[in-house]
Amino acid sequence: MFRATKAVLDDLRVDILDGEIYQHFFRQNITLVDKHYCYRFFLRRGFEDITPPALKHHEPISPRNVLFMRWGGYGDALLATCLIKGYKEQYPDTLIDWVGLPQPGDLLLNNPDIDQQLIVLPHEIGLIMDQYDQVYDITHSIECNSEATFINPYDKIASWLETPLPKEVRPYLYLTKAEYCWGEKCLRDYGFSLDKDVIGIAIESSSPRRTWPIERSMDLAHRLAEAGRQVILFGIYNRPSKVVDHKKIFNAIGFSQNMRVLASLVNCCSLMISPFTCYLHMSQAFGYKKLLILAGPWDGHLEAKYYPYHWVIQGEYKCAPCFRLGGIYDKCEMSQDGFGLCMKAISVDMVYTKVKEILSGASVDSYSLPQPTYRPCPACRGASTILTAYGKYFYLKCKDCQSVFINQLPDKVFYEYRNPTEDELELEYQDANQILNLIGEKLGQPLRRVFEIGAGTGAFLLACRRLGRIATGIDIVGGKELNEKHNLDVIETDFDVWQIPPEHKGRYQLVVMRFVLEHLNDPFSALLKCNALLSEARGYVYVVTHDGSQLTRVQEVRKNSVMLGGNFPGEHIVIFSKAGLTKLAGQVGLEIVDCQIYPNGRMEALLARKT
Repeated sequence: MFRATKAVLDDLRVDILDGEIYQHFFRQNITLVDKHYCYRFFLRRGFEDITPPALKHHEPISPRNVLFMRWGGYGDALLATCLIKGYKEQYPDTLIDWVGLPQPGDLLLNNPDIDQQLIVLPHEIGLIMDQYDQVYDITHSIECNSEATFINPYDKIASWLETPLPKEVRPYLYLTKAEYCWGEKCLRDYGFSLDKDVIGIAIESSSPRRTWPIERSMDLAHRLAEAGRQVILFGIYNRPSKVVDHKKIFNAIGFSQNMRVLASLVNCCSLMISPFTCYLHMSQAFGYKKLLILAGPWDGHLEAKYYPYHWVIQGEYKCAPCFRLGGIYDKCEMSQDGFGLCMKAISVDMVYTKVKEILSGASVDSYSLPQPTYRPCPACRGASTILTAYGKYFYLKCKDCQSVFINQLPDKVFYEYRNPTEDELELEYQDANQILNLIGEKLGQPLRRVFEIGAGTGAFLLACRRLGRIATGIDIVGGKELNEKHNLDVIETDFDVWQIPPEHKGRYQLVVMRFVLEHLNDPFSALLKCNALLSEARGYVYVVTHDGSQLTRVQEVRKNSVMLGGNFPGEHIVIFSKAGLTKLAGQVGLEIVDCQIYPNGRMEALLARKT
């Protein structure tokens, strides 16, 4: 049934989907996993006001039995053991069953908090759900229902489950005595002394963006081995390597498909060096141990918040860390060899020096996790809640008008001027012709003078001149080039600080501001200046921006990461909703006379002076 439903949905086209079709699928006798697939399918295509399939809600009394589901990798299964222990401590008499992918499930064998693991295919879950008082689908619910993505994974899960974390917040992995002894015997037979430090190096992550270049891991292993250190290399695939024959390096890359075997080797490590992999958490599954995290696109301190003996080397790059907002990966500046530039910023010397400090007794790094700060909504001064984090900023959402804005003003960003292309000139000509004709009809007379805020390449101003209008522009860069090359009238300055000269006040019948308002530190003053630029008789302000009210779920934040944050953290400062823009315009004597909002988040608004 799951495959059939997926095939049907994939064959549909976006333009024929509507709410009735959505309800049609949900009226059918399909399983819960199918319903979650349908939900995510419609959500990815921009549908709003759809409710995810509900699981059973919390019972006020101790449930008789519960089912935990997690369709993820090894690290996901390990993280789940912590929340299951916390749940068991709160409800000691409850029977707990587990279902997930078979291979990660190996790490949950012999877990005293889990009564049984079920071998059930995803599309068969609906057949057994009624047997449980409570079902927790961690796979979907944690990702869909979390209000923010900047929090530690343990905090996120425990908050959603409404259960306390266990006394020791870490994964729990239970090996048999034979499995414990196997790892120790294997290393002793190889020539390792377990009375000395054993250093584990995890060389690969599931994503190349989070992987430290493999050659550097090999170089680090050799340097440590040459210094007399004992090293175990962990990884997924067998790779021809010069480290295989070194007597101080145990090469466990592709050593076994059984993760419990590898876990017995991890247990022998006194220090684990790892990027974002399951080995990061596995190293803590037998008790807290030393951990050196190689962090690039995510905050290493945040991930290891509850691990007391951890150190972090954070790859320094202009957009790092970005892992707290998943969609940013789509525009990651990857190097040609496939590794993220933030991870490549971590050198072998940096890691080697840190390892020597740790093994010589260096204290753990002092750090403070990012704490959200709040400010009133720039549109209506209303209170806000955290939507997500992007770089060092927290994006807040107004409870009243639904506008989205960052919690602190960023450093001013300066852009580089570039010449418009022929395609841009033609498209701008068509847009300008449509806009000028619209405003001319509303004025009842030909439109003569136009002022553009954010002249950019100058294409719109060139189109206005081609259509016989007198056009003036302003932009933070490019004014000199535009004036010299195209004989335009462009003021080169920051509109946020520009003081309107007397000769510009009341001169223009149309002020155009397209995808500029979200970049300004003070949108109130910006609209006030727009009002002052309009002619005394009658005039309009044409605004194109993004609709903040569409950013309501974490998935939509990820999907619309460009809409939310622009090309880098802090570029977009305020993303107004229609209600927010209406309130702000009203404060400066303007009102919205027409507004169009499109499925892709584009919002076009026409403002005029209040009558």
